[in-house]
Amino acid sequence: MSSPYPTLLLTALYLIVVIAGPAYMEHRPAYQLKQPIVLYNFGLVILSAYMCFEVRQSTHIVSPSCVLQVFQRLITCFAIFIVFCLKFWKPQV
Repeated sequence: MSSPYPTLLLTALYLIVVIAGPAYMEHRPAYQLKQPIVLYNFGLVILSAYMCFEVRQSTHIVSPSCVLQVFQRLITCFAIFIVFCLKFWKPQV
């Protein structure tokens, strides 16, 4: 950028949010964000697995057994994630 003003503006907005945000939320109830965060994290897991697979495919060093191992590990990680969610997620009644 040729001008420092956009950077200074974004820095000022960040400082306003960081300083004024806690004061604004002081007397308000906390947001219930557990489910959106779990969904967001699940999406990141899927995206990361896809990116790993694509990088692995683009290196041209992939053998069929290697691809099978990647999918087996992905399924194992997914199963662990599901067990973790079922163990700690408590539905709100």
